[in-house]
Amino acid sequence: GGAYVVKLFEEYATGPAVIAVVFLESIAVAWFYGVTQFCSEVKEMLGFVPGWFWRICWGVISPAFILFILCSFVASPPEIRLFDYTYPYWTMVLGYCIGTSSFICIPAYMVYRLARTPGTLKERLLKSITPETSTEVPFDEIHMNAA
Repeated sequence: GGAYVVKLFEEYATGPAVIAVVFLESIAVAWFYGVTQFCSEVKEMLGFVPGWFWRICWGVISPAFILFILCSFVASPPEIRLFDYTYPYWTMVLGYCIGTSSFICIPAYMVYRLARTPGTLKERLLKSITPETSTEVPFDEIHMNAA
């Protein structure tokens, strides 16, 4: 059954999972970290500030296209065939579970971080999306200084 399992992984666990991680990353950088802060980091690395085109692409266009790609995959999943065998419907559900398992830790950690941070919901949300200082590396309740 190895070829059948590999085909299932090939269709559901590679492309859609990577696209989902890229979508979460683009939202985190553009909306939570901020396009302005990101542009200042780019200026520090490259010596110039990116123009308005790049700001619009990072903030709106890229997340919208990536979300469209994800939604189109979910709306019309591929029919999986290997040789003369057509996979049954339940394998599509199994494929979605396999694909989700590779990135579910990202939103799960976001919920965990919100639940563990003290304060009101607004304070917890702001604390959760604020970057740590450059000399501190968070390690649960212990903060270790980075060298």
